Amino acid sequence: MEWIVLIVVLGAVQLSLAQNFTDQCKGVQYDIVRHPDSNKKYIVCAYGNGQEINCPTETPNGQNSTTPVVPDTCFDSSLKSCTKDACNIPKEPSAIVKGYCATKDPLEKIASVDCGHFYVCLGENDPFYVECPKGQHYSQFDQKCTSPALAKCMTPDKLCANTDKNATFAAENCNEYYVCNTNQLSKRNCAYGYVYSEEAESCVADVAMSCGAHTKPDCSDSKNANTYFAHKDCTKFYMCIQTEVYEGKCATGYSFNSKTSSCQAGVC
Repeated sequence: MEWIVLIVVLGAVQLSLAQNFTDQCKGVQYDIVRHPDSNKKYIVCAYGNGQEINCPTETPNGQNSTTPVVPDTCFDSSLKSCTKDACNIPKEPSAIVKGYCATKDPLEKIASVDCGHFYVCLGENDPFYVECPKGQHYSQFDQKCTSPALAKCMTPDKLCANTDKNATFAAENCNEYYVCNTNQLSKRNCAYGYVYSEEAESCVADVAMSCGAHTKPDCSDSKNANTYFAHKDCTKFYMCIQTEVYEGKCATGYSFNSKTSSCQAGVC
């Protein structure tokens, strides 16, 4: 009687596995196929039944086997095996993503669970997985890759916890930026005549005065005493005398050169 019960239990387990991966293993005598939801797993199909297998993991050096580990290999469908390089292969869209794209027009974009990527819907074809430029997150609201602080894919505390403590992020205005302060985002201003550069991750001189957010230099700062500054109108300039800011204008046919802090012949 016990062996009959055991057979029934084993049969139920096999049926459960078959139900989970029916679509992947239907009509397959034996094969190894990708998992529908994760590239860190794969499915072994045998006579229409499927079993889920995790890609190999490694225990960090010097730590025991009970220490939680993160999978460091992913399944490569072409090689039928797990490799580290496969983790860099564009992610296959899940059934959920495919279903969502089925309700969208071609070329519409949808966010991925990974903030640094998004999907482009392609009508009847599978959605295309796209990576944002380095250091940017995808904003579902703006439909583009942008500063992580503006994309709001992560909460400020999570964003700050997952980045370098000295990290900076572009803000709403070109002469502003965000820094992490006790796991919260704090806004900072660049000095007058400077703009925030995402590439440099710092404020750089705005030689062309292309940032329309500039106001006037802070002449209360002793460092700016007796100093000339560019104006948004290239025929004009600012100058700090004592603690007061004054506006000057170059002669006709001259424009202000911020590099030499003087008016030079030539049209802007």
